[in-house]
Amino acid sequence: MTPLLRSLLTELFGNMAFKGLVTAVVLIATALECADPVGCAPRAPYWASLVTIFVLIPKLGFATGGHFNASVSIGAAAAGQLSWPRFALYVCCQCAGVVLAMSLIRLLAPERYHGHVGAPSSPLVPVWAAALELCFGFVNTSIGLWADLFGSHRAWWVALLVIVQILVSGACMDPTGALAGAYFNHEYALLLEVYWLPSLAGAALAGLAHRALRSPVAEESYIARHPELATELRDAIATAVDERSDEPLTRVASVLRRRAPTASAGR
Repeated sequence: MTPLLRSLLTELFGNMAFKGLVTAVVLIATALECADPVGCAPRAPYWASLVTIFVLIPKLGFATGGHFNASVSIGAAAAGQLSWPRFALYVCCQCAGVVLAMSLIRLLAPERYHGHVGAPSSPLVPVWAAALELCFGFVNTSIGLWADLFGSHRAWWVALLVIVQILVSGACMDPTGALAGAYFNHEYALLLEVYWLPSLAGAALAGLAHRALRSPVAEESYIARHPELATELRDAIATAVDERSDEPLTRVASVLRRRAPTASAGR
């Protein structure tokens, strides 16, 4: 399996799992709180979904190196960490994962609970809701791009900051997350102009800012600050030579995906 195919499958099935688990938790929490979902306004699903997102970002996003968020992908592309053709493929796989997850859950979940999953909404007028998505799309993607500054616990710090942003702003910051709710109940109003384009624009600006501010010295110092990465790279190359493998670069790439800074913010 080629590295590209592996990455695309990670985006497909990873985003399917991420959005599917969050939606499933919302429905289960709703069922536990509301014996009769009609007219019920449960509070537990909101908090349960936040806890699920907090856990999935480190345990699924950072653990696999997947983006699972179109904003993260465009930020990585704008920062020069991802080619533009690969960005397009990533987003297609992420959207396909959402469609698969929502179709499966819609099939399995009792229809009376379907009304508790829907497209994101905002109390603001559309223009201000779009501005909010743009601003927090920038902030959220910047946090992911500079995640290495948080040290060895960066995955949990990023997850915590994502939750804080949601609580403070109510912004979605995840175009495919917005698509999940919209696709579930076929509610596409304002999806593109509020939850896709502004979020992608903010994330692209974050990537460009990261590219402009990143210095060669800072890049070189990463190896100096993480000598264990150099050791792993040396061992990977040595193992490939010893085993007479014809894929030493694949081994090195595997190490880099696990250890080097990534733009993964997971949401």
